Amino acid sequence: MRFVVLLTLIVVCMYISSVYGRRRRGEYGGGHRDHDYGNHGGKNVCQKFSWSAWTKCSGSCGSGMQQRSRNLNGQPPFYGRRRRFGRIFWGGRRRRSRQKYGSGSVKCPIEKRRCALPPCRVDCKVGPWSRFCPCSASCGGGRKTRTRKIITRPQHGGTRCPALSDTQTCNNNICSIDCKVGPWSKFGTCSASCGGGRRFRTRKIITRPQHGGTRCPALSDTQSCNKNICSIDCKVGPWSKFGRCSASCGGGRKTRTRKIITRPQHGGTRCPALSDTQSCNNNNCPIDCRVGPWSKFGRCSASCGGGRKTRTRKIITRPQYGGTKCPALTDTQTCNKNICSIDCKVGPWSKFGRCSASCGGGRKTRTRKIITRPQHGGTRCPALSDTQSCNNNNCPIDCRVGPWSKFGRCSASCGGGRKTRTRKIITRPQHGGTRCPALSDTQSCNNNNCPIDCRVGPWSKFGSCSASCGGGRKTRTRKIITRPQHGGTRCPALSDTQSCNNNICQIDCRVGPWSKFGSCSASCGGGRKTRTRKIITRPQHGGTRCPALSDTQSCNNNNCPIDCKVGPWSTFGPCSASCGGGTKKRTRTVTTPAQHGGQACPALSDTQSCNNNNCPINCQVGPWSKFSSCSASCGGGRKTRTRKIITRPQHGGTRCPALSDTQSCNKNICPIDCQVGPWSTFGTCSASCGGGTKTRSRTVTTPAQHGGQACPALSDTQSCNNNNCPINCQVSQWTTFGLCSASCGGGTKTRTRTVTTPEQYGGKKCPALDDTQSCNNNNCPIDCQVCQWSTFGLCSASCGGGTKTRSRTVTTPAQHGGQACPALTDTQSCNNNNCPIDCQVGQWTTFCPCSASCGGGTKTRSRTVTTPAQHGGQACPALTDTQSCNNNNCPIDCQVNTWGEWGACDTANNCRRQRTTTVKIPASNGGKPCNLTQVEDCQIPDVCDLECELQYKDWGPCSVTCGTGTRTRITHEPNPNKSRCNQFSTTQTEACTVECAPSKG
Repeated sequence: MRFVVLLTLIVVCMYISSVYGRRRRGEYGGGHRDHDYGNHGGKNVCQKFSWSAWTKCSGSCGSGMQQRSRNLNGQPPFYGRRRRFGRIFWGGRRRRSRQKYGSGSVKCPIEKRRCALPPCRVDCKVGPWSRFCPCSASCGGGRKTRTRKIITRPQHGGTRCPALSDTQTCNNNICSIDCKVGPWSKFGTCSASCGGGRRFRTRKIITRPQHGGTRCPALSDTQSCNKNICSIDCKVGPWSKFGRCSASCGGGRKTRTRKIITRPQHGGTRCPALSDTQSCNNNNCPIDCRVGPWSKFGRCSASCGGGRKTRTRKIITRPQYGGTKCPALTDTQTCNKNICSIDCKVGPWSKFGRCSASCGGGRKTRTRKIITRPQHGGTRCPALSDTQSCNNNNCPIDCRVGPWSKFGRCSASCGGGRKTRTRKIITRPQHGGTRCPALSDTQSCNNNNCPIDCRVGPWSKFGSCSASCGGGRKTRTRKIITRPQHGGTRCPALSDTQSCNNNICQIDCRVGPWSKFGSCSASCGGGRKTRTRKIITRPQHGGTRCPALSDTQSCNNNNCPIDCKVGPWSTFGPCSASCGGGTKKRTRTVTTPAQHGGQACPALSDTQSCNNNNCPINCQVGPWSKFSSCSASCGGGRKTRTRKIITRPQHGGTRCPALSDTQSCNKNICPIDCQVGPWSTFGTCSASCGGGTKTRSRTVTTPAQHGGQACPALSDTQSCNNNNCPINCQVSQWTTFGLCSASCGGGTKTRTRTVTTPEQYGGKKCPALDDTQSCNNNNCPIDCQVCQWSTFGLCSASCGGGTKTRSRTVTTPAQHGGQACPALTDTQSCNNNNCPIDCQVGQWTTFCPCSASCGGGTKTRSRTVTTPAQHGGQACPALTDTQSCNNNNCPIDCQVNTWGEWGACDTANNCRRQRTTTVKIPASNGGKPCNLTQVEDCQIPDVCDLECELQYKDWGPCSVTCGTGTRTRITHEPNPNKSRCNQFSTTQTEACTVECAPSKG
C-alpha cells in the first residue's frame, strides 16, 4: 500500500514539474513571456533591472561595436501570487522550494552602438610589373626598364610604396669599333733637295679598331720630289789641331788648316776658308792691389740707441790677373749708445674681408697689426680697423614663367608639321637674375610622308664627240633633283645622244717601236749609242708627219777612276805629356784625291807613344760622411764618420790621412720604464643575469724612474652575464575588418591586433598581427604605358639633308577602357650641311716640246679643274707635271782658227780660189765636222767673169708647232741654163720659236 501511495506522489510531482517547465519556456499561450522580454503579468520585467557598463570597443581602428545588458545577477522583485508546489518527501525529509528570477530564467535584450575610433592605416599596394622596355643600346652595355602602378596609396601611416620602376643592364657584349683616322698632314720636306727624293705625309689613328671592327687604312703616303740634277757643294776635311801659339803671353796667334775633299760642281757652293787663325795666351801678368790712407770717421748713423760710424780708404791699383786681393776698404765703430724713443709702427692693411651682404648694400672690414708698440715717449698707434660699404648693387631677381598652354593645331596635314605651345612671363628678370627659359615649345606632328613627284635638272651641254672624225656620238645628261617617293610621278629620260664629226679622218704617221740601243762608242768618259725605228703607216689627209727615226744618247759618262796620292811624312811634333805616357804625331797631305772609285787615301796621320815613365800621384780623399747614429740612446755612446780614398798614392806621392773619426754622444742618464706583473684571473661575476661585473688585477715589479714610461692601469673590470630572461609575446583581441583598399581590380580588407607585451630574450614569438581578405575583385581600367624614347637612329643621309627616327614601345597596353597609347615614332631632320664635293680634273694634255734640244731640259703637261672642291671636299691634285728630257750631251760643232790668206785665182778650176785653216776645237757628240778649206769664185778681167747671181726664196715653216725649232730657205737662179749657178745653189737654216697655245681641259 505504501508503495502505491509513494508511486502516486512521484507521478504527481513529475507532472507538476513538467507543467511548470513548459510555462517557463513559453509553451502555453496564455502565460507570461519570460524568455523574450521578461514580461510577467503584463509588465516589463527587464526594465526593473539596471544597465551594466558599456563593453570595450570591438575594434582598435576604423569602426567597432560596444554593448551593454541588464544586470540580472541580483534577486529581482516577484510579481503575482506565490505558488506553493507542496511538500516533497524524499528520504523521509520535507523540502520547500521557491522559483527565483535569475540569469537562467529571464533573458533581457542587449543594447549595441558604434564606437568612434581613429582611422585604420592603409598600406600601399602596387600592380604587377610591366614587360621590360627594349634595351637602350644594342651592344656595349645598355639599360632596360619595367614599371608598375600604384593600386592603393598608403594612408594613415601605412607602409610606403615600393619602387615603381626597375632597371637592369642588358646587351653587355662588347661593341665592335671601326678604325677612324684623321685627315692627311701636309707633305713633309723632300728627303733630297735634288737628284730625286721622297716626301711623306701621314695621318693618325683617332680610334683604333676593336672587337672585329674594320681595319685602319694606310697611315703614310709617299711621293717623289726634286728630280733636278744635284749641284755638288765643296766638301772640306776636319780642322787640324791648332799649332803652337806665337807668344807665351800678352796675346799671340795660333793657326789650324783643313783640306778640300770634294771640289764644287754644277753650281755648288764654293769652298770655305782652308785656314783659321785665333788669338792665344791673352792673359795679362798678375797685378797686386794697392790702397791709400784711411779717411776721418764720418757721422754716427743714429743719434741714440747705438749707431755706427765709418772711415774708408781707396784703391790706388786694383788687383788683376791673379794678383793679391785688396784689404778691407771700410772700418766701422759703434757710437751714440743712449736709449731712443720708439714710435708705434703698424703693418699694412689686410685685404678687405667678405661683404656682409651679396647685394643690396653690406659692410666689409680690413685690419692691420701693431709691429712695434710705442716706448720711451714714442707716438701712439693709429686705428687698427677700417670699415667700408660694399655690394650696393640691387639684388638679382630671377625670371618666373607660368604653366604651358595646350599644343596648337599642326602646321601641315602630312610630311611632317609642327605644333606649338606657349607660356607667359610672370616675373621678368632684373639686376642680373637668371634669364627666362624658352616661352614656346614646338614638336613635330603628322609625320606621314606626302607623295613627291620626280624633278629633274636642265640638260647639260653636249659632251665631247666619241670620235674626232669619221662619225661619232655626243651625249648630254640631266640629273634627278628630287626622286619620286610615296607614289609620285616617275622620272623622264636622263640622257640624250646625237651624231657628230662626220668628216673624213686624217691619218697620222705611225712608227714602230725603238730598236735596242747599239754598243756605246766609248767604254768610259762619255760615248754615244743609237737606236732606230721604222715607219708603219705614212701620214695621209693632212695627218701629222713622222717623227725622227733615229735616237742617239750619251753613254758610259762615268769618270775614269783616279787613285789617291799623298805627300811625304812631316817630322813628329812634341810629346803631349812630360810623364805618364803621352803621344806625338806626324802627318802627310793628299796631293791627288781619290775620285770616281779610285783607290782610297792611306792614313794621313801617324801617332806614337812617348814619355812613358810614371808620374808621382798624391793620395786624394773624399769629404767626411755624416756622423752615424749614436751607439746608445742614453748613458754614453759613440758616433763615427768616415771618408773614402779617391786616388791612392803611387810613384812616391803623399800618403793618405786618417779615414775615420769617432766622438762620444748621448751621455744623459737612461730613463727606466715602469714594469708590471701578469694579470690575475677574473673574479666571480657580481650578478647571475641582467648584467654584472668581474675584476682582475696586477702589481708593479719595477717603478718608473728618470722620466721613464709611467705604470699602466693595475686593475681591469669587464661586464658579465648580460643576457636577459626570456619574455613571451602577448597580443590583444582582433579588431573588425577595415574598408577595402581598392574600389576595383581586387583589394583587401584587414583586421589587426596589437602586441601588448613584446617577445624578448628568446621568449615565445608573437602570432600574426593582421588578417587580410580579398574584396572588390572587379577589373580596373588600365591606361597604356610606353617606354622612354630610344636614341635617334642613324641619319638617312650623311649630308645634304636627311631624317632620323626614334621609337618607343608599349609596356602596358590599354585595357578595360583605360587611356589609349600615344605616338610610338618620332622623326626629325638631320645633316642639313652641304655634302663635300671632291675636286675633279680633266685628262693630262700632251707634253709640250722639251725646253732644250740637248744637255738636259724640261717638258711640261697640264690639266684643268672640271669640278672645284666645295664644302670640305678633297682638294685638287697638282695641275702641272714637269719631267726632264733631252738629257743627251749637246753636239759641239767644230771650230777653226783664223782663215789663211786666199790663194791665187785658178782659171783651170772654173775661176776659183781657196784658203785653208786649222782645227781650234774638234767636233764632238755628233757636232758638225770642220771644213778646213773654203772655195769662192774669183774674177780675172776678160778671163773669169761671174755670170750667176744667187737669190733666196722665202723662209719655210718652222719645224715645230710649239716651242723652239728650225726653218729653212733655198737659193734659186734667175737663169737656170747657166750651169755655174747650179753648183752654187745652197740651203740656209736658222732657229725659230712658236708660242705654245694654252692647254685645254
